[in-house]
Amino acid sequence: MKRAAYFFAAMLGLTTPSDGIEGDGGSNAQSSEVQAVVSFFGPTDFTTRDWPADLETEVIVPFLGGSFVDKPDIYRRASPINFVTKDAAPFMFFHGTEDALVPIDQSRRLAARLQEVGVPARVVAFEREGHGFTDATNQVAMKQMLEFLGERFGH
Repeated sequence: MKRAAYFFAAMLGLTTPSDGIEGDGGSNAQSSEVQAVVSFFGPTDFTTRDWPADLETEVIVPFLGGSFVDKPDIYRRASPINFVTKDAAPFMFFHGTEDALVPIDQSRRLAARLQEVGVPARVVAFEREGHGFTDATNQVAMKQMLEFLGERFGH
């Protein structure tokens, strides 16, 4: 189930209370709106089913409560790409070009959709990296992430 959490950052950057998935936990006095999103090789569209069958069986089906064939509406609703608006938070995606679990096209498609509506979005592709990065690549990603967040928060 740990792997299923990768898409939460994107969902937070794209959804609003009017989308009906806010929940009732936490502090209702505080907004859950975020100002920037950094995504590390997270899924963005569960309807494409462009990952290994065992990932779908072991992670996605338990997470979403059924198969795509049985619950296509839930797969669409769980897909961050379906919540893009011009009011979305700016995004920075980090993804390995050799990611066999979540293809880099997941990040590229969401970034393109965001850019189409005028939301800043950038994909940083790391050649020959998979799902997770080597220490050296991780250091580069952390530096770029901090620069991105610094730009967004004026530091």
